Order: sequence, then C-alpha cells, then structure tokens
Amino acid sequence: MALKFAVLGTAHPHVNSFINGALARNDVEFSAISDMESAKREELKEKYQCPVFNDWRELLDKVKPDAAGCAEINGNRGEIAIECARRGIHILADKPLVTKLEELDAIEKIANSKPAWLCMTAFTLRFSEEGLTIMDVIKKGLLGKPASFYGCRTYKLGKGRPSWMFNEEKYGGIITDIGSHDIDLIRWFFHTEILDNKGVGRNVRTHEHPDFSDSVQAFMKCKNGMTAFLDVNWLAPDKQPGHERTTIITGSRGILRHENTKFTLVNDENETQNITPVKTEDSAVKQFFDYCTGKSRNVLITTSESLKSTRASLEIQRNIKRQED
Repeated sequence: MALKFAVLGTAHPHVNSFINGALARNDVEFSAISDMESAKREELKEKYQCPVFNDWRELLDKVKPDAAGCAEINGNRGEIAIECARRGIHILADKPLVTKLEELDAIEKIANSKPAWLCMTAFTLRFSEEGLTIMDVIKKGLLGKPASFYGCRTYKLGKGRPSWMFNEEKYGGIITDIGSHDIDLIRWFFHTEILDNKGVGRNVRTHEHPDFSDSVQAFMKCKNGMTAFLDVNWLAPDKQPGHERTTIITGSRGILRHENTKFTLVNDENETQNITPVKTEDSAVKQFFDYCTGKSRNVLITTSESLKSTRASLEIQRNIKRQED
C-alpha cells in the first residue's frame, strides 16, 4: 500500500521540492493539500488534482495521512508539528520547524515516547556541494584541530515578499530562517554543540519595515573549544544576481575558504589549491520518503538532529539584541 502524503501549508516555495519528491515515487500517494489562501487553494487544486483544504486540522481528520510536508507561515508551523507528533504522522518541515522554545519542548517530549516517529527539518545544506565538500575536507584531517568558523550569507530580499515575513512573531527572525543552516552545519561538521552566544540585529535597508532586523551578527563559543561568527543579512544590492555565501574555516593545520561555488584550501603541506566539489544524488526529501515507506532507516537528519539544531537556532535568536542607529 502506498504511503499517504499530504502538504500542510504552502507559504514558502521550498514546498515544491516536497511535492515533486512525492510525485516522483510510485510508493507515495500525494493525497491532499491545505492552505489558508483561497486563491492559492484553487490554483493548487487545479494543478495537482487532489483535495484541497482551508483547515489543516480538517485535512488530518479526513485524509489521515501517514506523512506530511509543512511549509506553512513560520510562526504557524509549531502547532502543526506538535499535532503531527501526537498523531504519529511523520513530518518533513521547512526551517524553522518552530519559532518558540515551548513548542520545541512539546515536540521533544512526544518524540521521546515515539522513537520510530520521524521529524525531519529541511537542513538541506547537508546534501549540498557546500556541505559535502567542507565535510570531506574536515574528515580527511586537512585542517587539523578546528579553531574558528566564519559564515556570511548575504541574501537578496527582492520584491513581493509576503507581509508576514516582516512580522517577527510570524517570521521568527533571520537566525531561525537563514542562520539555522550554518548552525546546523557547525554541529554536523564538528560534532559539537553551541554553548555561549550573543549577537546584535539592525534595520539597515528595509526602512519601510522598521521593526524588521535585516542584518544580524552572532558570536558563538562551542563545546569543542572553537568559536563561530555569523553575518546573516538581507542586504544584497539590487545588481547582485542572487544569494551569496562565504565560509572560512581555520584549523591548526590549514584554512578552507568557500565562496558561492568555489572552494580553496591551503595547509602545512600544500599551497593554495582549488578543491573539486563533492556531489550527491541523495537528498533530504528522498531520505524522508525512503524512511516513511520502510525502504531505509538511514537518515542524515534524524529527529534528534532536527530538534538540536532548531533549539540552538532559537536560543541564539533569543539572545540577539536590537541595535538602533
């Protein structure tokens, strides 16, 4: 019997990868969608030819899916994830999974009593060229003992962003949205946890939304002794073609630099050299469906990993102090 899969909220286009992943499989039935916007519901109904609901709770009651994908408004995802946990419905959620620590506590409590239940947050950089290439260098010992991690994400805000994004209660903050990628990578790369942290946030460019922090810098100390600094912002200039990403990892024997698609390494044995990116056909979506259909129990982003990286992100976001010009 095919796995019944439903989508709960389509507020973020990342949901498309969930849907496409389901449609590409013959062991998954794409059974229903919920969305709060009436115009979008009609569009989705016509496109996918499946039942469409206004209320996600009604969908769960009537369709009774085995698994769900969630890309609802950030601030609404927590209650959805909690209910899926209660019902034992596996969930693949866009990040952030939740925007409140008490929601995460509730999910964690249920998860501890249901070890087979999968809650996977889409920390997709674990499957990206960026994540895999950096991890390969670290595993080979080419950097030595890690000393520091620097990550800068300069994202393009563009036009037409939804109004909820500029409401901190609904959005959850830039660290939980964008910075969570780096926080998850730090935990994964170095098998460490983040201890002390502090940071500042400002409204630099988005003056029409004065309460929105479009630029945040955070400093962290990790359990393994290394430090990390994140510069996460929506300040990409108009002429920049898209999002840009820079990472510098310094170790006792070498330095790895990553800028967009380019990787360079210099260490005690070799002068600066280009590193060939590592690629994979695997993905978070594929592993989620493999797990839910019983094809494989091997997942890189486990429930425990999802909750730990989410908790670290929420705690750092909570400690960001707003700085006014």
